Amino acid sequence: MTELEVIVTDGTEQRRVMWISITLNGIYYSYALKTTDQGGFHTSYHKDGSVWRTRNGVKEKIAHAEYL
Repeated sequence: MTELEVIVTDGTEQRRVMWISITLNGIYYSYALKTTDQGGFHTSYHKDGSVWRTRNGVKEKIAHAEYL
């Protein structure tokens, strides 16, 4: 697995604002909006071309991309 994280700090606390993971099953990413707690939000692109969104543990298929 390969993972990239973007972390920001104000000198006192750190916040992970974005991450991307590349695994054998697909590509996963998430981001934090400045004014909204996403509560476990992420989107994933799978080997079979399906695109899923997960928010607060609830998965939803949002697209199918044949070109992935």
